Amino acid sequence: MRKVISLVSLVLVALSGSALAQEEAPAGDTAAAPANDGAATMAPTLPASPISAPPVGSTYVSRGLTVGAGALQVTLPVVTYLSKGTILKPVWIPLELRLGLTDRLDVVLSHNAFGLPPGFRAVGVCLGGKDRSCPKVYDNFNLGMELSFLKQAGVELSGIGAFEFRSLDPLRLAVDLGLAFKYNGGPLAIKAAAQIGLAVNKRVEQVKEFIAVPVQVALQATHGLAVFLDTGVFGQTDHFSQEYAVPVGVGAVLAVMPILDVGAEFMLPLAVTEIEDDRAFDTRTLMVYAALRTK
Repeated sequence: MRKVISLVSLVLVALSGSALAQEEAPAGDTAAAPANDGAATMAPTLPASPISAPPVGSTYVSRGLTVGAGALQVTLPVVTYLSKGTILKPVWIPLELRLGLTDRLDVVLSHNAFGLPPGFRAVGVCLGGKDRSCPKVYDNFNLGMELSFLKQAGVELSGIGAFEFRSLDPLRLAVDLGLAFKYNGGPLAIKAAAQIGLAVNKRVEQVKEFIAVPVQVALQATHGLAVFLDTGVFGQTDHFSQEYAVPVGVGAVLAVMPILDVGAEFMLPLAVTEIEDDRAFDTRTLMVYAALRTK
């Protein structure tokens, strides 16, 4: 009986030692692996790498309302009328310069009629002279700031303020105030703003109060290509029901480099309006533009 017990004990000790040796052997040590009767061993299956989303700010729809600390963005639009009898009369360049003082604060020099899309009205540098409906080559600019004060869960809010030099000779000055909103959810982005322009001087000779509510809906079709729709409602507070305008513009923007976009937009500035003789397809504009960023 003692011999049997001793024999069983020796067998258990041997099996325990074999199991311990297998556990301590490296996973890649084929010598420690049990034989597989000559059958080929299968290579281990590696887990698939997750597809990461593009970094925030790297696509048109994911960029914030401000450009970020130390960044400079130059937007150069070239716009013209395509209306019957006024093709290329005139051609205008509403240049915009945007400099990020901090991550949330930009200083902005622009030349559009403040709050209006660049393709709405001939302002900025006007080419062609009086024969092409340019009374002056250069007669307006806006100097302002935009402060982003909320960024959370795809929603951003910012405050807008600017001095609007509607005319330089004679000087017609206005102060513009507004609130901008942006929502970004996946490939879709919606931007909107509510702004009011208040005339400071010569109020009898210019629009006293002007309301601008631009709206843009953009879709990121591919990583480099986005399409967008511009609309909104604009008009002076006096006789708003007779003086308002709702534009409709469709366009696309392509990132040819990480810091350079090019785009184009066709717009009906007065798609819906009560302004006499200025309706729908009677007024058309075309804009091509480039936007260059330092980072």
